Amino acid sequence: KRAYGDVLEVGCGEGRFLMKLKNVERVTSIRGVDISWLAVRKTHELGFNVIMGNGERLPFKNKVFDAVMSANGAPKEMNWELLLSEVYKVLKPGGIFAFDTYNKYPLKRIVEYKIMRFLKNANKPFEGIYGGVENMKDFKESCLKSGFEIISLYSVLSLRFLPCEILLRGEMFSQIDTHLVGILRKIVNIPRYS
Repeated sequence: KRAYGDVLEVGCGEGRFLMKLKNVERVTSIRGVDISWLAVRKTHELGFNVIMGNGERLPFKNKVFDAVMSANGAPKEMNWELLLSEVYKVLKPGGIFAFDTYNKYPLKRIVEYKIMRFLKNANKPFEGIYGGVENMKDFKESCLKSGFEIISLYSVLSLRFLPCEILLRGEMFSQIDTHLVGILRKIVNIPRYS
């Protein structure tokens, strides 16, 4: 809803969100970056300007985008501080960064671990996923230190529960996760922390 001007999607995959951006009147240009060569090839076939790259080292000049987005948990694989720093560099002053990622400790893993502990089959300590957001307070501080103002930041319980998951694969919790959804704005004319 907040997309406007020149937009970049980090972790664009096969272009599902790029297709949605194509229909937003305020958007003047759309670019994408993804680490998968196959995804880049498929989005090129859809007519999008997408290059292979990583969110921790974005291959763009400084201050070229009005909005950057990263959806469907792409940032869970990245170092958040590096991603925030790179997004800050490529955003124009006052630009928006909108994202959706997994929390470090998804509900699915927590529930599975609790069940294993109850059954006394848990043979190792609980571990979260690589990346993701572990602590909301620390994440907020990272946003501010990176030069962003927090417009919106909240956790969402994602329930895409399908009975067939249990019947076909026996995975009752495969579609239950918690996501962190946020909108940040690049702050103009303030000294950044080192």
